Amino acid sequence: MERLQEIINGYGFGISKKKLIEKAYRILDAEGHDTYIMNDLYIGIDGTEYQIIKSRKEDRWIAKEL
Repeated sequence: MERLQEIINGYGFGISKKKLIEKAYRILDAEGHDTYIMNDLYIGIDGTEYQIIKSRKEDRWIAKEL
């Protein structure tokens, strides 16, 4: 989801994955998306699950569909 990637692009590596997922969850939920968090490691948005990966190669967080 492009919107999820836009949100996480605003954060550096100083934030934990758990906190980043919580922030993305709150923003997307406020925008009216059907969101949920699974095991503090994954986020579900409108029926699709995503994982957030720290990419040192690209120097940013990356959202990938499960």
